[in-house]
Amino acid sequence: MELKDKIIMLRKQNALSQEGLAEKLNVTRQTISKWELGETKPSVDMLNEMSRIFNVGIEVLTNDEIGLDSKKEKVKKPKNRKYILYILIVILIAAVITLAIRIGNDRENEKNRFWNFFDSTFGETSSKIDIEQFNGLLENGTRSGFFLSSDIDEIIDSNKTNKEHLIEVIFDGTSYGKSTEKISELKDKINDGVDSKYEVSLDYDKEGYVNKVTITTKETVSTTSFNHMFEFNSGTQYNMSVRDLLDDVITSNNKHKDHLVEVVYQGTSYGTDAQGIRNAKNAIGTNTFKENGHGFIEYEVSLDYDDKGYVIKITIEKL
Repeated sequence: MELKDKIIMLRKQNALSQEGLAEKLNVTRQTISKWELGETKPSVDMLNEMSRIFNVGIEVLTNDEIGLDSKKEKVKKPKNRKYILYILIVILIAAVITLAIRIGNDRENEKNRFWNFFDSTFGETSSKIDIEQFNGLLENGTRSGFFLSSDIDEIIDSNKTNKEHLIEVIFDGTSYGKSTEKISELKDKINDGVDSKYEVSLDYDKEGYVNKVTITTKETVSTTSFNHMFEFNSGTQYNMSVRDLLDDVITSNNKHKDHLVEVVYQGTSYGTDAQGIRNAKNAIGTNTFKENGHGFIEYEVSLDYDDKGYVIKITIEKL
C-alpha cells in the first residue's frame, strides 16, 4: 500500500477531515490533498508527526510493503542451529515469492504508466479520476477565508487538468463559470483572513463528481458588538429609551438573520418579526408620564442569551 493511500485511510480512521489533519500538522489543506493524490510527499518531520498522531510506526508509513494491519514482532533467536536453518529456508522462500510479486507489480506499474501516459497525451486522464479523491478536494459548510482561498486554487488546478470534470463557481449570486481565468479573478474578492466566513455548498453531476460550487459570504458579528446595543438599554428605563431599544431590535433582526431577538412585553411574546415588534412598541405608547401625572413611566428590561453568548430574548415589564 502506497503512502498516499495510507494517509487517506488513517485520516478517515481517526475521523479527521483534510482540514482537520492540516490544522494538526500546521499546513494547508491543499498540502494534505497533494499528499493524498501522490503529487508530493511529506517531509521526514511531517512523517514523524503523522506517526505520532495516527499512533503507527514511521516504517509503516514509509514502507509500501507493510500494510496498516501489519505488526512488527520480535523474532527470538533459536538456540538450535537446526531451527535456524529451517527459518533461513522459510525466509529464502518468502524472499523468492516477494521478488516474484515485485516483478509482477513492476510490470503492472509499467503497464499503468504507459496507459497513464497514453491517456494524458490524448486527453483521457480525467475519465479515470477516482470520485472520492476528486470530491475530497472540496468540502460543504462554513469555511474561513484562509481555507476558501486554498479551495479556489484547488478548483483552478482541477479545471486545468480535468477537462471532462470542470467545476463551475458561483460567488454571492454571480457565476464565474468554469474558466480558470475568471475563477482566478474571484480570489481578489475573497478575504483570506481566518475571521472571514463563507458558506460553501456543492452540487454533483450524474456520475457523482462535483460540478458546481456555490459560495455565499457569511456575515459574522462578535457577541460584544452584537449585545452592546441591547445591554446599553437594559435594566430600569423610561418608555422612550425602551421604544428606541425596540427600533434597534428591528434593525438587528433585519441584518442578522442568524441571531434573531424575540421581544416579550408584559408576559406576551411579540415574536421576532418587524411587525410584531412594532405592535409591542405601540403597546408601550409615547406617553412619558404616569396617569396621575406624577413621575415618569419606568420599565424593567431584562435579557436572555443563547449558548453562544448572543442576546436571544428581551423581556420588558412596566414598573
